[in-house]
Amino acid sequence: MLDRLKRKLNLRRFSIMVSLGILILASGFTIEHSDSEFVEQRKVRIVEAFEILPRDLGLDRAWLKSADVDIPTSQERMLDLNAYVSRRYQLLGSSPPVRFTLFLAHSADARSMAGHHPPNCYPASGWLPGESGFNDSVATLANGCILPFRIYSFRRGDPGREIWVANGFVLPDGSGVGTLAGASAVLGNAERSRLGLVQYQFVFDGDIQLQEVIEFTDDVLLSIPIALFDALGAPAPTTSDGVTND
Repeated sequence: MLDRLKRKLNLRRFSIMVSLGILILASGFTIEHSDSEFVEQRKVRIVEAFEILPRDLGLDRAWLKSADVDIPTSQERMLDLNAYVSRRYQLLGSSPPVRFTLFLAHSADARSMAGHHPPNCYPASGWLPGESGFNDSVATLANGCILPFRIYSFRRGDPGREIWVANGFVLPDGSGVGTLAGASAVLGNAERSRLGLVQYQFVFDGDIQLQEVIEFTDDVLLSIPIALFDALGAPAPTTSDGVTND
């Protein structure tokens, strides 16, 4: 009789443990699945946001699109690009013509962007740092968002061609940083990196002055729809108990 009672109690404990195990596993799957779904929805939202970028840009000036610029397939894979825009623009009425190339890209995983910024990429392609070194500036959008950008100068040949490169990044929370080092918190965190990283780059022909590069970059950034930048920032997903995963 006593043995039978012990067996019933043990069986009951086993059933409870199995039930708890199933609930824990189910809960874990729900959280993980929810996070993955959030990441995928964010990627889709950013692709759609990139599509609203106007053909022509400029707030105080008219920058007219002259051509789409192809990027190598290898670069697209290397950067794990979820969405990107690569275009050539010319300032209306400028003589000699003032031109720049826009590269706006979202890497699906921020870690794919590591090391891929002007101080590394341009020297690797044969460009030497220009005499101006680098300079920092910021653009303040209509919604109050601040987008820093760092301007680099490069040259190739002696004498030869010179270019200016204005470069910055948008973090998953929608804030901006002017250097890749400023994105280290995202690059160094596996969970945050899944939300990706946005890089904006403006490459101007070098026959203009630094102050003009600052003004032109500011003008272009301010003309990009706020809705696009709003789509780049999103809160981290939360678990079923309301805890934020960041």
